[in-house]
Amino acid sequence: MFRLFAKPDIDFMGIRNIMFVGTLLLSILGITLFIGRLPNDLNIDFVGGTAYGGKAHPGLTIQELRGLVDEPNQKKWLGGAQAKEEEGSHGYTYTIAYKNPDGTTDSRSINIANPPVPDPSQDPKASSAEAARYQEQLKQVVKQREEIITRRAQELPESVRRTNFLSADFKTTDKMRSTT
Repeated sequence: MFRLFAKPDIDFMGIRNIMFVGTLLLSILGITLFIGRLPNDLNIDFVGGTAYGGKAHPGLTIQELRGLVDEPNQKKWLGGAQAKEEEGSHGYTYTIAYKNPDGTTDSRSINIANPPVPDPSQDPKASSAEAARYQEQLKQVVKQREEIITRRAQELPESVRRTNFLSADFKTTDKMRSTT
């Protein structure tokens, strides 16, 4: 056996074409399996969205966790949310104000990447009529965005309401940790 490793005489360049074909076939198989599983097996890294994480201390049952994100609790904590465009942001930045049940107010600021409407001020040939039309369109789009943001801020999406658990949690007790 040691003679095999003492002075190896393997012609690696002679089998290179076979290895190229094998590598190509494995690459095609991998790409095919990846594409074949789309879009159901993609997580937040590929499809976007928001991930919420947390750890409940002491542990809670599944029913207790689901009760925390049910419809009445959403209305209690998120029902008073109002979105307003920040002055001078041209429809890009909005502030969401949440009225808490204890009377206090929390606010969050969000930025939207896409422009509400094309800005004619970028065009040197733009007339004052186009600028006025732009301002009117901007007001309408900002109002629509405020309504959409307010509506979305007042409820948790279904994906957040679903509770995911680690498989290790099922082996311990009926008290589970939330990973949503």
